[in-house]
Order: sequence, then C-alpha cells, then structure tokens
Amino acid sequence: MLMCESVGYGGSTDRASNGQDPYRAYVTWLVQPQASDLVPIDDGPAKRAVYTNGALEFGASPWPGYKSLVMPGNVAYAVYSDPSADFIYDGSNYCMEWVGFVGDLTGGLATFSKYQDSTSDYSYLDVINADGSHRAFNYGIAFAEGTKSSDSPAGTIAANNLYACAVVKDATSFRTYVNGALVASTTDTPTRMGGTAAVPPIFGALNSSALQAPFRGRVAAMRMTRHNRGYTGATIPNALTTGPFPVL
Repeated sequence: MLMCESVGYGGSTDRASNGQDPYRAYVTWLVQPQASDLVPIDDGPAKRAVYTNGALEFGASPWPGYKSLVMPGNVAYAVYSDPSADFIYDGSNYCMEWVGFVGDLTGGLATFSKYQDSTSDYSYLDVINADGSHRAFNYGIAFAEGTKSSDSPAGTIAANNLYACAVVKDATSFRTYVNGALVASTTDTPTRMGGTAAVPPIFGALNSSALQAPFRGRVAAMRMTRHNRGYTGATIPNALTTGPFPVL
C-alpha cells in the first residue's frame, strides 16, 4: 500500500467529450488531463479524487487540447485514487487501458497495479519489461485459481515512442493489445481482479511492500472499466488515432 504523503485533487464537473461511450456506466476510473487543467481529474462517472504520491508535472499529449502527466522514473509522480469496492472486479470481464509516451526501459516500468499479498488475496500487476515485452499478471488467492500472465514478445514496446495499450479479461481469455493490435493472449482462471477494497489502484509504480519500478515517460490517459468493452478480436480501436477517451 502507499505509505507516502500524497496530494489530492477533486473530481470533474464540466468536461469536453469525444463522442459517446456505450460502456460509460462501467468506467471506474478515467484520468486524461485537458490543456486547461491545473490538476489531474477523474472523468469517470464517480468523479473520484485523484492523488499523486507527492509530485506533479504536466507535459505534451498526443492529442490537441490535452496534456499528459510526466512520470520521470520517480515514485513520487505515481497516480492513484482512494480505496473503493468499485475497484474489486468480481466476475469475468474488465479492461485496463493507458495512452502515453514510453521513455527508457531500464529496470522495467510499472503501469497499472493493484497488489495485495498474493498468498491471501487477488492481485493485478501490469509491467513493461526492460526487453520491451509487456506482461500483465492476474493473481489468484494463494495461486489456487492459478496465476496467469499475458506476455508479449520482446521488442513489442520500444523506448522513446508513443503507445496505446489495453489489457482485457474476457471470460476465460486474457489479452494484451498495443496500438490496436493483439500482441499476447492466454486463458485465465482467477475470477476476481484486484484484491480487497483496502488497496487502491495505482498507475506509475508497483504498490507491493514498497513502491518500485516507477514509470518513465508521459501518460496522457488511464482508463479502468468493469467490462471487456467489446474488445474480443485481433484488433481494437487505437486511441492514438481515434483521439481522447469519451467522457460522456
């Protein structure tokens, strides 16, 4: 869990949109800073408070009228929200997405994580390895339901490039997409993602016993959805070209 002092920000009230999201009701977290924002804001239906782990810096976004959260390889720039039962994804479907610029891969970079003790609860970890492979883990309690990972080949992600990534749990399938293309797929048996409500989701650092593997780059958008969003085929929409995630 996060143990450092944090900086919190309120939810949104009047935001622009990029069309209508048919899965809006299932969105549990959506952070994508607009150009006028002074703080990161949750554009999801719950409009949750958003926190950094103590530091905040904005940078360029791939979309006009937006900006990104700079994450320079320091856990102080990690982003998260308060613990909530909404982040316990019981059942078979969920989707974790992010859009951003990936910097130096040395040591590996954490994206999404919601980590509880894997011997007593469910956990989710999503990392970019130093060799450019992308690995998403779904842990079952004490591995009794198995621990599954969707692993892409080395070189899937290269340093100093823009990417749109999505990890999708769809019934018993566990798939990873990069820039709209399927890069990894496996079967998955754990029936829950994300442990207990006492553990918040975090982007930009691995929240195990100590924060580690801080993200290096810029993150333009992070979206968590309690639904597979219809992402079931070999390709999905590439947010780098389709534009910001809808907020309506």
